[in-house]
Amino acid sequence: MKTLIVNLVTTCILIMNSVFVKAQDEQLILVPDYARYAVRIGEGLSPSGHGFNYAFDLSVERLKKSLYLGMFIDQADGKIAGLNLRYKHYLNQAVRRGLASAKGKFIPYIGYKFVYRMEDNITAEPIAFQSSKDKRLKSSTTVTGRACSLEHTLGAGIQYHLNSRVILDGSAGIGYFIGDLAQENKKDFLGISMTNSGLGLSAEMGLVIVLFN
Repeated sequence: MKTLIVNLVTTCILIMNSVFVKAQDEQLILVPDYARYAVRIGEGLSPSGHGFNYAFDLSVERLKKSLYLGMFIDQADGKIAGLNLRYKHYLNQAVRRGLASAKGKFIPYIGYKFVYRMEDNITAEPIAFQSSKDKRLKSSTTVTGRACSLEHTLGAGIQYHLNSRVILDGSAGIGYFIGDLAQENKKDFLGISMTNSGLGLSAEMGLVIVLFN
């Protein structure tokens, strides 16, 4: 009986050790300790209501986190409009199974984005309004003013791995902005907020291309 108990204990220890080693191996596969680098090209809408912008970012990712740094270009005039910083935390460990095995997987994440919009002079032509009660309907002059802001956005998104190097990326969130948006630049002209601070919605769609890891 004593020998049987010893054998059972030994067998259990071996099985547990095997399971533990396997779990360790899977964890190493799920969350390997290496960095990968990528470039992101996308289009987004900022909470301050400036309209759509094209964004170009470089990123580094390690474990379940990634950091993006880049610039964005105003869609209306094609000029560099400012700088942005993004941080993403992935909620699914499958993102770290390796580049090849991530194919076809949806990877959710939460994130933060900081935007510095450089000061720029804006001129806009007034538009016609449907409501005759709107006093701005009678306006026929152009609007010129400054527009610059700092924007902070919290949101959530999802990535879809098309293959080992190409990833679709979409997100939405809510942000707070503060700056000099020029009170005369009403949202009916350029989409710019009527106030110099406040809350607004943000949405983005982009393509991530992994360069190397």
